[in-house]
This record gives sequence, C-alpha cells and structure tokens, in this order.
Amino acid sequence: MRHLLLGLLLLLGSGLAFGQRKFSSMTPMITLLDTKTKALEKKDRYVVKSLLDVLQRDMSDARNSTTHFFSKSELSNIIVLGDPEKISALQLRLYQLKNDTWSFVRTYSGNSEINTAFSAAESAFYKLEVMATFRTGQNYTHFGLLIDQEQ
Repeated sequence: MRHLLLGLLLLLGSGLAFGQRKFSSMTPMITLLDTKTKALEKKDRYVVKSLLDVLQRDMSDARNSTTHFFSKSELSNIIVLGDPEKISALQLRLYQLKNDTWSFVRTYSGNSEINTAFSAAESAFYKLEVMATFRTGQNYTHFGLLIDQEQ
C-alpha cells in the first residue's frame, strides 16, 4: 500500500513538474476545505454539505450548480471558496424550487470567498449556482462549497 501511494505521489508530482499547472488548485482547495471544516466542527457546527468541483471559463459563463434541501426552521451558513490566484470574483446565486420551476431568491458576491448566513423562507430544495470571474490568462479552477448548521 505504501508503494502504491508513493507511486501515485510521484506520478502527480511529475505531471506538475512538466507544466500541467491548470490542475494545481486541487490540493490547496482540499486543504482549505479541510481547515474550514475542522474550524466549524470546533465551534459545534455540523457540516451538512461539502463539495469540491471545477469552474471553467467556457463552461456556461463559468458557472456550476448543486442542490440542497433547506428547512425553514434551520439557520444555515453557506461558504464558497475560490482560488484568489485564478479568479478575481465569486458569485453565489440561490434559486428555490417552486412548482417544478427554479425561482430566483438572492445573489451573494465576494472576491475569493463568500461566507453568509441563510435562512430559508420555506422548506424546499434550493439550487446554489456558483460563478467566477477569471483573472487574465486563467481558464480553469477548483472551488469549494460548505453548508453548515448548529448541532
């Protein structure tokens, strides 16, 4: 097992050494999500959703979405993290599912991090759409999303 892990690390390291830098935001984002999750848990927060995904400049205006069920009675915190070396701005748009249609709720903005409290007006599925403005010369980045609540 140790040899397999060592081989994998060497393979990944050699890819980065040969200029495949467009994937270099993955490891820092995993570390950042881990650090944020541990900090939240120390504050007796419960992470109910953790997501690591990609944004690409040519991917529907650099947007990516996921859904989550929010209960009316729960106050949640939504955190979106981006790579400040690759993006200059983040935006989070929330939509509520009503009668099989996504209805716009609200937009949140930030540079490379959005950290906001959210209280659903009614219990329902919500779509969280993450968008980025890329820095010049950048076309690809990872982002992280965490949703936490009190335990």
